Amino acid sequence: MKKLMFLLVAAMPLVLAAQNVPVVASGSLNDVSQVNRLSVRFAWDGATIAGMSEKAYALTDKAWEEGKAEAERRFIVELNSSLRRAAIEAAPFDDTKYTLLFSVLEVTKTGDVSGIASILDKRGREVAVIENILGRGGKVGSFSSITADGFENAAKKLGRCFLQAFGIIYSPTEEETESIKQLQTEIDSLEKGIRDATGALYQSAKRATLQQYKRFLESLPFSGK
Repeated sequence: MKKLMFLLVAAMPLVLAAQNVPVVASGSLNDVSQVNRLSVRFAWDGATIAGMSEKAYALTDKAWEEGKAEAERRFIVELNSSLRRAAIEAAPFDDTKYTLLFSVLEVTKTGDVSGIASILDKRGREVAVIENILGRGGKVGSFSSITADGFENAAKKLGRCFLQAFGIIYSPTEEETESIKQLQTEIDSLEKGIRDATGALYQSAKRATLQQYKRFLESLPFSGK
């Protein structure tokens, strides 16, 4: 039982990591792991902001340009916190071997962010494409503030994707993930059986204790016998 519980605790982060995370849809990040600097750029063409085009939304929110700049800044800061483990610095560098272009697809009214990251070489050719980048917006603050939270969360997930691709963080295969899910189901079933058995033992012990207490009372001189 202890062994099964240990496996469950160790496996749960892997199951969570396999859900709703960025994936390398094409190409490879192998060559990127060999550099120590990565340029970061953002593309807003085609993005929808709170249901409007980015340009249209900017006309309705005077604080948007400042908020957008803050969102991009926090994205880069959070991405750096991950890539630091790979000895890579990410920033809007002018001359690097590779550039990460984060194309924003949508920012919802709740600050949730979705986008695609393309890794480009010096000639602008795609080396890799990372899809399914989804960042959860904040809960409190202005629209710009919760959007910045969304960008930060998206960068955190993207950074983890890089580290997994570099082999710094282990990423389970589909087969391993399925095995973990089966193990979790078996453990849930086992725990239910133990709870049921424990409940039955408790009731049995309770009845035995009450019977013993009753016999003790009956043995007393004033028991009424």
